[in-house]
Amino acid sequence: MAVIDIGSTAIRMTIADIDGNGQPHLVESLQQSVSLGKDTFTKGKIEKTTIEQCVKTLRGFGKLLQEYGITGSDKVRAVATAAVREASNREEFVERMHIGSGIVVDTIDAADAARLNYLGIQPFLGKDLLLKRSHVLIAEIGGGSTEVCFLKHEGTAFIQAYRLGSLRLREMLEAFNVPAVSQTGLMESDIMRIVSQIKQRVSTERPLTFIALGGDIRFAASQILPQWDAVNPVALQVAALERFTAKVNALSVQKLAHKYYLPYMDAETAGPALLFYFKLAKALHLKRIIVAGVSMRHGLFMEMGKNDVWTEELKDIILRSAISIAAKYQADIAHVKHVQQLCLELFDALAAEHKLGPRQRLLLMVAALLHDIGLFVNTQNHHKHSQYLIENCELFGLNRSDLATVALIARYHRRTAPRSTHAAFAQLCREDRAIVSKLAAILRVADALDHSHSQRIARPSYVIDDSRFVISVSGIDDVSIEQVALKNKGSMFEDVFGMQPQVRSMYKTSE
Repeated sequence: MAVIDIGSTAIRMTIADIDGNGQPHLVESLQQSVSLGKDTFTKGKIEKTTIEQCVKTLRGFGKLLQEYGITGSDKVRAVATAAVREASNREEFVERMHIGSGIVVDTIDAADAARLNYLGIQPFLGKDLLLKRSHVLIAEIGGGSTEVCFLKHEGTAFIQAYRLGSLRLREMLEAFNVPAVSQTGLMESDIMRIVSQIKQRVSTERPLTFIALGGDIRFAASQILPQWDAVNPVALQVAALERFTAKVNALSVQKLAHKYYLPYMDAETAGPALLFYFKLAKALHLKRIIVAGVSMRHGLFMEMGKNDVWTEELKDIILRSAISIAAKYQADIAHVKHVQQLCLELFDALAAEHKLGPRQRLLLMVAALLHDIGLFVNTQNHHKHSQYLIENCELFGLNRSDLATVALIARYHRRTAPRSTHAAFAQLCREDRAIVSKLAAILRVADALDHSHSQRIARPSYVIDDSRFVISVSGIDDVSIEQVALKNKGSMFEDVFGMQPQVRSMYKTSE
């Protein structure tokens, strides 16, 4: 398989064999410098000459892929990050790449990048006993943005993308003609602004392990620790990093490239990036940084090898993160967890009707956990408040598109069914509108079954009987509360699935 990473300073392709456990074994790596970041961060768009340079690079990569016999969309994945994502002509860029090279490029957001970084480092997290006992901070500063993921011992605390990039910093200095003697001070000022924000959100009640990703920190580790194999994680002393960072920032870009045989664009980003890692470690009072020889491309391979966006470990973190958000907004945790369980049972019982897969099942679970968080704002129209809060939260593992789907599912758990006049719903394609309608209809039924918030309806049985979907409850004689709630909320289910949902006690022979 092959993955292609279209970044701010270079296009990188890695070819790997995937073993039976979904682990990549690298075969070959290529890199071609490009000026995407220079264009986007200074002009707001990608120049035509740069676009054609990217097409030429992808064509060359395509020829090598053919030599390896790597063809088909399931064998090649190409992604673009901040420099393309922020460009005003990103749509034209992606279309030109496809037409010019035959390679489909996905523009991923910061949440996707953080998830892929986690997938790449996750095998090491599982092996190291120290990491299992400590909180873990994973950070990577790229050319245009910085992705941070903080993993508490008991689950994810937060993910965040910051508009701080090593190339973006360098371009700012050049744009204002900052003298060389003042450049480090100005970079440090911008970096410390972000570092202070990160520090405020990182808890220190447990030992903290800081894992740094990215080519710049790997370059530093290879120079400070020449014996490093550049694959397995290695501990880099912060004091040594401080000395090396000072040495790097004392050199001009030209001298740095010459001294260390670096491509010019790599030399441009090294100084700002190393300054960020060092300053963050110092602010957190750490004596060492763990440098990992993995990248987002490793995460892409992990994802492709397992043919699943979310591993079981990642699903668990996503759900724990959702519970954490629900608790933050003071939702009834017992209720939302019970609704989630009922949603799973309904989803599985209706598999032949909705024909949806594991991805949609997980999105339903998250929506069930978050459907009531709008009550934190106001009881009136709380479903709309839930939609807004979900759309604007940071939930590890879910990108903006996933969150938009979850938000709509939660929004339609009560009151009005989806309409074409609802802007967020109307913007979806037909297939996604159908997914939202199906999952929201299921959530409505599950919520009605726990209308009393008492969790008294447990493990009901489900039977499709002509035009009825019969929910049979044991151990409860009177289900009138649930019947009334289902009558009020069940019409959408009937419209979507063509069956009237009914709840009955197994002690009774008729409704």
